[in-house]
Amino acid sequence: MRKMWFTGLRHPKQSLIPFGLRVAAGMLALLVAGVGLVPSASAAADSPYAKARAWFASEGNKLAAATAMYLPSQLEVAPDSKPEVGEIAQVSTWTNAMLKGTYSLQNSTIPIDMWVAPVTQGGIALGVVVYTEPESQLFPTPLPKKSDLAPKPSEGIPEPTLTSNALTAGVVEPKNSHLAVKADPPGAAYILPELARALIAAPPSSERPNFPVYDPVVDGWFILVEDQLTPVSAAARARLRGTAGLLEVREAIQSWWGTAKTTPTPEPTVAGTSAAPTVFSVVLAALIGAGLVGLLIWLSLRRQSDSDEEVLPLPDPELIIVPPPPHTSAIPTLPRGK
Repeated sequence: MRKMWFTGLRHPKQSLIPFGLRVAAGMLALLVAGVGLVPSASAAADSPYAKARAWFASEGNKLAAATAMYLPSQLEVAPDSKPEVGEIAQVSTWTNAMLKGTYSLQNSTIPIDMWVAPVTQGGIALGVVVYTEPESQLFPTPLPKKSDLAPKPSEGIPEPTLTSNALTAGVVEPKNSHLAVKADPPGAAYILPELARALIAAPPSSERPNFPVYDPVVDGWFILVEDQLTPVSAAARARLRGTAGLLEVREAIQSWWGTAKTTPTPEPTVAGTSAAPTVFSVVLAALIGAGLVGLLIWLSLRRQSDSDEEVLPLPDPELIIVPPPPHTSAIPTLPRGK
């Protein structure tokens, strides 16, 4: 043991120099890290997600309280229960590639500065609260200037829909659910119980979350799981019935956005291009064919004319015509032979 201890301290000066350097380097690294923590924490506090969480924490329940009037009286809840806001999820919309270019699952949707959270009372889904980041360009593609697909905005609030099977159906989405129950920009509350149920069933913290997708042209809400799209609002169900793959509904989405590709009109053939010899050959062949047909018709007519023509002998100017002898009753006498 003594030999090993002595061997470790044989050259004290050589061992202290690297140790001092290591201590100085460690202190410098801690200083740099400490300086870097300040802007990182500030940047995290100013992130859209942090702003959304702070807004929901202070204002979300105030807007959610307006949804209590849509809870059917048949449903029994605790007397002291109030509408509560659940876990927030970032909203996505269609990308430029989805609307104008080629489709792939990775570039079909993009997150935007919009956040949504379900509202429940006594475990019953009432609707959602939506927060939109102020002064932000939400959609990567400009919205069509003229579109009559979305529900018409009007004054007022959605009228509750009364059903006899409220005990099993829960809250029913109103026909004019595109109207906010209460709006306090940058937030608003909507009676969208199906969207709320989907967000509760698979929140962002789950292994396979339901991603909310909002289409501003039809004012419709969808849920996206991998490549399967499901409508979860009345406006969305008017455009899509049941669940379908994104590849199947891509052309429909492009049609109501006005970005569907059209078949280009063929350009006129320019003289001197490779198409010119082809056109010349076709015209020449047509002329030759017409000439052959005409020649055959002419020969046929000529042959028919020759067969019908009669050949008459021409008069001979040197021919002497001897008139026949006059008629007589005398019997000629033949000379006798010698």
